[in-house]
Amino acid sequence: SDALRLGEGELKSGGFRRPSILADALEAIVGAVFLDAGFDAARALIRKLYIPILEQVDPRTLGKDAKTLLQEYLQGHKIALPQYNVIATHGAAHSQQFEVECIVPKLEVRVFGTGASRRAAEQAAAKLALDEVQKLVPQLLKRSRAERTGKTRKQPVPPDPQLSLRLKE
Repeated sequence: SDALRLGEGELKSGGFRRPSILADALEAIVGAVFLDAGFDAARALIRKLYIPILEQVDPRTLGKDAKTLLQEYLQGHKIALPQYNVIATHGAAHSQQFEVECIVPKLEVRVFGTGASRRAAEQAAAKLALDEVQKLVPQLLKRSRAERTGKTRKQPVPPDPQLSLRLKE
């Protein structure tokens, strides 16, 4: 907002935060670079601005909310879907805060999220649950794999004194 000149009305209404105004400003800058220095310069500017952002984007999760990502992750690992329960609501009807718990019973995960709506609170809880689940599932898979292959860590069995005597004879 320091480098963008806006009218008094837009400043008062928070226009400097509105995505459409910011998009229009960026489009104008890229257009000015194109007109002044040509296509290659405009392309270089766009790449400089967007490549660092795009390198961090995971196309598998792009556009998906936390509840969807959690559900897909659990289903992919054959784990029952989470349960969401509204624990509490606080505040007046026009400005309520919801507290929701998200439970993944098989993994003993229980987290809480808050939000201005039930849905927002569920999303917040799902994000926390997904973080926890992604920490626990690899450990669970490793244990399960070890049990299937018989490579569980067992306590060493002390040698049988009778056996060692027989071997000596």
